[in-house]
Amino acid sequence: MLGDCLLVAPVFSETAESRDVYLPGPAAWRYLWDPSQALYESGSDGYELTDFSAEPGTPPVFVNEALSHCSHESLFGTESIFTQFLQ
Repeated sequence: MLGDCLLVAPVFSETAESRDVYLPGPAAWRYLWDPSQALYESGSDGYELTDFSAEPGTPPVFVNEALSHCSHESLFGTESIFTQFLQ
């Protein structure tokens, strides 16, 4: 976890194509690399994703959309610190 907004599930094998990911809850998690995907709603017991795609260069990263300061737009929109850093 990076703060309460981002969950990064690193991949340690060069040949891995997927991995299991535990999303703690309660929260609503959105996949960073494709924000058009549906939200993953996790209850108080969390939510387990099995064999989640983890191709080289795109490790599973999720944004906690349940917190207003953590929305994909607030973190990566045109005015965000991440977007300014990546330019």
